[in-house]
Order: sequence, then structure tokens, then C-alpha cells
Amino acid sequence: WWDKSDSSFKFDDNAKIKLGTGGDLALYHDGSDSYIKHNGEGNFYVQTSEASVEDLYLQAGNDVYIRVQTGDTAIKAIGDGAVELYHNNELKLATTTQGVSLEDTSTDEVWIGVKTSTGVAGYIYGYQDDYLGFLDGQGHWTMRGEKDGPVRLYYDNNERCKTSSTGINVNGGASNGYVKIETSDGTLRGSLHGNSSGYIGILDLNDYWAVRAANNGGVELRYQNSAKFETTSGG
Repeated sequence: WWDKSDSSFKFDDNAKIKLGTGGDLALYHDGSDSYIKHNGEGNFYVQTSEASVEDLYLQAGNDVYIRVQTGDTAIKAIGDGAVELYHNNELKLATTTQGVSLEDTSTDEVWIGVKTSTGVAGYIYGYQDDYLGFLDGQGHWTMRGEKDGPVRLYYDNNERCKTSSTGINVNGGASNGYVKIETSDGTLRGSLHGNSSGYIGILDLNDYWAVRAANNGGVELRYQNSAKFETTSGG
């Protein structure tokens, strides 16, 4: 009916305004909630003119939900709170007062993939509350930090360096370990070197020993890889 007091048409609960030949679009209030419902051919658009410059606002008194089929939440904007993104109705990412939180309560692992037009460049990866690190596009470790433990650096998925409670450990593989010193142009100036023969010391830029200590306690000073001075048990 027409209400002259506020110049409006009024309808009882569950009375519907229907548009379209088959009543495809309905506008109504069921006594509890209000609906604009599309149930028919084609898609349902809410839009301004493409030639216009008007913005489109969706505003709620509290939270805003965007849901997909079967009522699964895809996006949730919380009043005075987070904006949440979901995958298959499971929370994956949320804004926080500090920034962004990536989370997945359905599994022990969390992945952030970095993808380019040619493929996956790598991942940020976290496992339980134990460690967090970086993987390359093949899923190989490049760096990993562990809870109450070391930070590890890798080369081709093989650990080469890690921090420890007393400093830094270098792992060169089965036989040799190097800490190489280079200038800004990439020129090698020397190395700290240890090998499986029991020697540790300094190599010059030609990979010759300059100083080396053996596991028997002797120390040598060398020139062009020949010993010039050597300590012994007697002096």
C-alpha cells in the first residue's frame, strides 16, 4: 500500500517484488532478514555505468561476508578488525594490527608461493612452530631458521653454513670446507680452509697454503705452498 506519511510503498513480511518474465529477481523481507535474490537465467550484476566515474560501496554496521556456493566464506571483513581470505572455507590469510598473518589451521605446513609467468620462483615455508625458511622453485632449501636453534644456509639443497651457540659452523661436504674472501668485484683474495686430512688454515688467492695447523698440533708458515717455518713439540 501507499503510505502518504513518508511517501513510500509498503509490503507485509514475505511479500515480494518480482522482476523478469519468470520472476527471476525478487526483493523481500521475511520478518528477520532482507533479501535481493536472483534465481533464474544469466548472472546477477551490481554495477555502475562503465562510462561513469562513480564508485561502488558495500557498507555494513558490523561485518561484511562474501560467500560462494554452499555458503562457504571466501572473504570476510570484520568491523574494526581483520580482513580475512579463505580457501575452500578455511582461513588462509588475515590482516592484523602489525601487518599480515598467513595461517592454515588444517595442516602442519604453511606455504607462500612466488610465481612468475615462467613458473614458480620459490616459496616461504613454515612447519608447525619449529622452523621457517625459503625454498627454491624445486622445493629445495636455500635458508632455514629453527626455533631456539640454528639458522642454516644451503647450496643446491646441501647445508653449507649454520649458526650455533658458540658461533658459526661451515660444512663443505665430505672432504673440504671453505670460507672465501672476495672483493666487491668478485675477485678471490684468499680463503679460510679445512679438510679431511686434519688441516685448517689460510689459503692465498692461488689456493696455496699460507698458514695451516694440523690436528697433531703443528703450525706451519708457508710460501708458495712450501713450509718455511713449522712448530714442533720441542719448539
